[in-house]
Amino acid sequence: MTQPTQAICPILLEDYRKIAVDKKGEANFFTSQMIKDCMKKVDDELEIKAYYAGHVLGAAMFQIKVGSESVVYTVLIPVFALGRAQELCILLETFWERMDLKAPIYFSTGLTEKANHYYKLFIPWTNQKIRKTFVQRNMFEFKHIKAFDRAFADSPGPMVVFATPGMLHAGQSLQIFRKWAGNEKNMVIMPGYCVQGTVGHKILSGQRKLEMEGRQVLEVKMQVEYMSFSAHADAKGIMQLVGQAEPENVLLVHGEAKKMEFLKQKIEQEFRRQPRPGRAW
Repeated sequence: MTQPTQAICPILLEDYRKIAVDKKGEANFFTSQMIKDCMKKVDDELEIKAYYAGHVLGAAMFQIKVGSESVVYTVLIPVFALGRAQELCILLETFWERMDLKAPIYFSTGLTEKANHYYKLFIPWTNQKIRKTFVQRNMFEFKHIKAFDRAFADSPGPMVVFATPGMLHAGQSLQIFRKWAGNEKNMVIMPGYCVQGTVGHKILSGQRKLEMEGRQVLEVKMQVEYMSFSAHADAKGIMQLVGQAEPENVLLVHGEAKKMEFLKQKIEQEFRRQPRPGRAW
């Protein structure tokens, strides 16, 4: 709470109380003493700051400071249709424009389509490069990329489709994969980590015969490629953050156990810190 708000707030609350109690006859309402007791709990030593996290549009991490102690924390809501999809769309749109390519690009409707709408509105929240190009045009007004219709999956000829979910465990991406998997001319590019047990994880592990629903066996003849396109910071980025923030303690809460242990050892060696694996909620 800012100092002016701290000074003005009791006056506003008392005026509100008088109107409610004295003029409107409210019986169960807070008293003047309650206002005073409440304002005593306002702590001058409590400070909260928000910083750009760079995870997806609008992502923030918070520094909470109480006296001489502080903690920095970021809340993660992993949604592949948000952030990663928009970055990939920009890359392909730029490449298609530069190379004058004609093959259509589609993105699956739903969350990605809705997210694109808000990326158009909140250009000031994007990075400096996108803000600069906005003077000439909105980069999210795609010329080559259109919304996908299920009927397009059966159309002849080349096309590129951004489809979710990214691990091929359900939804439109799995439907398209089942239709296209048997043709060696097709390719699926997995842009990130896939949880064990998902179709995405199986094909990245080299499995070429998949048991689908109803014990149906799907033979995968299409090409399978992996291209890491995570919105998360990599080990180098995390090490830079630790180096700049110089925290007394580091708590690792997000990732695979083996990789978290590797990162823990790196932080210990370079910064003489004692990271400890935590529990991700």
